[in-house]
Amino acid sequence: MGVIYIATGQRYADEAARSLASLRRHEPDLPVTLFTDVRQEHPGFTSVVYVEDRRNHPRKVFHAKVACMGQSPYDRTLFLDTDTHVCGTVREVFDLLDRFEFAGALAPKRIPGVRAGLPQVLPGTFAQLNSGVLLFRRCERVERMLADWLRRYDAHDFPNFFGDQHELREALWASDLQLGILPTEWNCRLPWAFAVQEPVKILHGRHRCIDLVERRVNDRPNRVRAFTPVDFRPEALREWAAQPASTDARERACGPRARARVRQPARISASIFVVGPEGSGTTLLWRCIAAHPELRDLRARAAPHSSRRFPPTGLLLHLSLPTLRPMRWVHPQELPRGARIFTVRRSPVHTVYSAYRRFFDDPREAWRAYFQAVRLESSYMAAPGAISVAYEALVQDPAAVLRGLYGSLGVREDFLPSVRLRDRNDDRWRADARFAEFMSGAFGELADLGPLAGAPAAPPQRRSVTRARARVPESPPAAEPTSPPARIVAARFVRIDDLLAPAEHARLLRYARTRERDFAASTVISPDRVFRMDPEFRRSGTLHELEDVWEMFDARLRRLLPYVRQELELTWFPLGRVERQMAVHRGGGFFSAHADNTDPAVAGRCLTCVYYFHRRPKRFSGGELWLYETVIRNGQAHRGQRHVSVVPADNTAVFFPSDVHHQVRPVRPRSDAFADSRFSVNVWFWAGEMPSLAAPSGSAEKTVGRVRARSRRTSRAKHLASVGE
Repeated sequence: MGVIYIATGQRYADEAARSLASLRRHEPDLPVTLFTDVRQEHPGFTSVVYVEDRRNHPRKVFHAKVACMGQSPYDRTLFLDTDTHVCGTVREVFDLLDRFEFAGALAPKRIPGVRAGLPQVLPGTFAQLNSGVLLFRRCERVERMLADWLRRYDAHDFPNFFGDQHELREALWASDLQLGILPTEWNCRLPWAFAVQEPVKILHGRHRCIDLVERRVNDRPNRVRAFTPVDFRPEALREWAAQPASTDARERACGPRARARVRQPARISASIFVVGPEGSGTTLLWRCIAAHPELRDLRARAAPHSSRRFPPTGLLLHLSLPTLRPMRWVHPQELPRGARIFTVRRSPVHTVYSAYRRFFDDPREAWRAYFQAVRLESSYMAAPGAISVAYEALVQDPAAVLRGLYGSLGVREDFLPSVRLRDRNDDRWRADARFAEFMSGAFGELADLGPLAGAPAAPPQRRSVTRARARVPESPPAAEPTSPPARIVAARFVRIDDLLAPAEHARLLRYARTRERDFAASTVISPDRVFRMDPEFRRSGTLHELEDVWEMFDARLRRLLPYVRQELELTWFPLGRVERQMAVHRGGGFFSAHADNTDPAVAGRCLTCVYYFHRRPKRFSGGELWLYETVIRNGQAHRGQRHVSVVPADNTAVFFPSDVHHQVRPVRPRSDAFADSRFSVNVWFWAGEMPSLAAPSGSAEKTVGRVRARSRRTSRAKHLASVGE
């Protein structure tokens, strides 16, 4: 049994760490796994599974959450949202799975409801569960329900709807699960009203006084206690803490320092508005302001959905202008008097490309939205006291920029937030064939874009904006009768950490050492389809007999296969044979660039998995796996120039499509000892025979041929194909 968190994005990864801290106070030894796309150290978690963030649609923000739910490494799993706060031990909740297969608490509000425009296909008497705290065990029926939940979530396309609970309700209705209901004490949803009787175990919601909320709800355990949203307002909590009636109990719960702190009067700051074009970095600046300890009394909000007056104090609002997000545009005249305005400017090309990747299908529309945003932003800049912040200066010298920003707000200037400030002004837009082609036709040569490719020295005047807009053609430039432009597909991979248990990892390492004499020199397939050794192309050793250790991999990899297929966006194929081998790269070992299914003899390979293992501490350097981008030109796929480098971390599995070109960099061990080498288990998932439905027998063979043909590469490096990693 164990707990899982799913957090995509730095903000939610940090939030998961705070929730974990509350869990560890009561459950220091309970296994906890984090699924995240933030590649950094995550102390406190038992294991971390790195995933890719696929939020390519503004209404699919919970895709990773639903997709990773079924990849839990535990037989009994408690899922916690990142905005949960654990108030007590949680081990006893796993006993509920002796009777039920899936459990959750009732949602305080049915989302989205009739007003959101969703069809009500289920009876109103069937309740909706809140998806922030879920308990389930591993079984076939739960796996089917989770897969159905993901399918329904990815299929919905309703406006102004971001949640996943409606699809969970439908999936539960269509399933045959033994469904249990958690009491309110296990999911107290803030800021809704609720009543409890037992000690509260889990608070679910964001609150800047969450520790005080915990003590408030558990002030008199084992008694019926009812709360409304008014009870959790900061001023109400401070008033409760200041009451002398239960001073002794509060002294034991909070301590004198905490009680003195909550008695301090609240600092009410003027409302702050962060404004800029979509993709200019407004979210980054907004997070830096919200992280300041003296500005935490501000209510940090994104752009509003409805027309509501803004308060003159206590609000920190983030406005992206204009955007395709479901939000209401806010004009400067709607802002209250005395509000502080900060505008963000970034180089136009990177601003437009950032918005284009997320919201637009046509570069022309992205540029039109940008020019409209610049005109709208200029009216904000004309407001009294407005301050303009350059994105490039913020990411290159954050201390200096934030010092001036905090100083203008009258707060401590030496504070440096724990927000990741990374310069995203790179050349990714050049790799996008469609965007780059439009830029070349609209603005001339890509290498001579002038201020478009860099940060402007000063905010552009309206005349320069108008002139730039005039250069954007209303239709694509007339193309000469040449071949269509190349399309570049970035390399994708999925990495799974801690695949094997420590005892299994030690067993595999001992097995590799004892079979040292059985490793044979690796071969490749030559153009005449003969397996030959080519030390100029590949230098390693392989072992094909893995029956004694394969049971450690088989079940795990098969359970991961649906998740990996979805993350890599692979076309569905019926699973056929599973090919495997163990490889060792000793001093000077390498493998030149190749793909795993270029030769007809191995054209059935669809998915490649490489599991890395070695002794600890690591006794070699090098051996990185380079995955190359794919260039599609005239219907044929070729190896691109750019690549991503994957470090062969111990006890880690890396999945990637078999038609992706890759290579193994030379290995440099510290000694000649066999145990100091770089070891790996290479696995290939082949496409099997397509199921014959009502079609004639020959049609299935044709379908299989088409599936295999799609995975076959038309170009080969040195006319050689791999039989290994």
